[in-house]
Amino acid sequence: MTTSAAEGDPETTGAPAGAGSDPYAGGPRNRDKILMLGATLARMGVGLVTFVVLARFLGPAPYGIFASAIAYTGLVSIVTDFGLSVATLRRAAMAPDNAARIVRDALALKTLLALLIAPIGAAILLSVADASLLPAYALAYVGVTAYAMGDLALIVMRAHRRFDVEAKLVVATSVLLMAGVAGVAAATRDITAAAIAFAVTRLLYLGIILFVIRRDLATPPPAAPARARLGETFHTAKGFAADSILTTLSSQIDVLLFAAVLSAHDIGIYQAGARLVQMIMPFAMVLSTVYMPTLSLAFGRADAAGFRRSARRLDVEFVMLAVAGGLGFAFVGPLVTPLIYGPAYGELVPLWRGFGAFVMLRFASAAFGIQLAAMGRVGPRIAAQLVAIATFAGASAWLLPSHGVKASAWLLALSGVPLILVLGGALLRRRGATVFVSRATVIAGTAITFAAAALVWAI
Repeated sequence: MTTSAAEGDPETTGAPAGAGSDPYAGGPRNRDKILMLGATLARMGVGLVTFVVLARFLGPAPYGIFASAIAYTGLVSIVTDFGLSVATLRRAAMAPDNAARIVRDALALKTLLALLIAPIGAAILLSVADASLLPAYALAYVGVTAYAMGDLALIVMRAHRRFDVEAKLVVATSVLLMAGVAGVAAATRDITAAAIAFAVTRLLYLGIILFVIRRDLATPPPAAPARARLGETFHTAKGFAADSILTTLSSQIDVLLFAAVLSAHDIGIYQAGARLVQMIMPFAMVLSTVYMPTLSLAFGRADAAGFRRSARRLDVEFVMLAVAGGLGFAFVGPLVTPLIYGPAYGELVPLWRGFGAFVMLRFASAAFGIQLAAMGRVGPRIAAQLVAIATFAGASAWLLPSHGVKASAWLLALSGVPLILVLGGALLRRRGATVFVSRATVIAGTAITFAAAALVWAI
């Protein structure tokens, strides 16, 4: 079995069941889900308003350039994540008394990696693209990195089950993020001005978070030198690094490949739909944030009944979201496209069925991936991402030149098929050996998801 680095970390193992420092005793709470849902809706609102206004006021071609900049810089920034988001959450939740030090060291490592990667990314961009694109890409990188660091800092609150603090912070800063970018784009209709607003507002987001939670991050550091602490953080995160990189790559590879074949206009059409679809993906993070620490503790303590109970609830909730979200995009998307984007985006209407099928397959597979991560089984997650990327790349090379943007959404949906099959299969094998989770939930969830996706295909 592939194990995560956290499983061997003395800080996160050996805690007695029922210890007073265990804030996750009793399993996931619905209140936590509601709080995280509020934060997620705020994040979705920020993204939705930002990208709709950018698409509306910049136009398809400039919007396609800026959306591609965010996609490419997001790909570069995953190297700076290095699995820290998952590894830090697991370690901090398992050792809440050490959460401040764990999160502080993670922020320090992420900052160092971001500074090291930035000039490399700039050199690559200048070697393959016009230098005039560098300001937009640099500003997008600053914004993406700052926002990710703000979310990483909030792990210290999650470790103590203070989801209320995160919800208040995210909701309160949403107005700033939306008004800043949307207002500048509407007033200037200029891509550079919009990129500056994107970077500045995300830096303010990070600054506000650090200011508010400064007391929670103020625990005196240990006697170990900074280099040793960074090395320890690097070591504990590396087990999830490849998984993190592949997960983000699979979520961005559509833009990376399509940009090489489609025109800027077609990329703008596709991204107008894809960005709306991505707005619901943080719902997976809601359930992951609430469930994974509980699942990790149950697995580490060999509490099969507790793990099975939480995992069953997770499977059911994800399948419900998958079917509801997928059908919503398939049937409602065509109706709201002219209202949101205007007549210039009429080519987006036939793409919504493919986007709906993708949502179904991606959400259902996410439930399986969360449980594997809680078990420390990174290997199947990596294998699933590799197969999904290879499937998508091969199908795109075959179909995209002849079918163009019309095939784009269905190619995206196709990439979800190996995810659900590989991850579900890995869980079935694991559960059969250790009686951790009911096989029925995996089989039923997979069957329902495929049936709903087939319905969308057939209509």
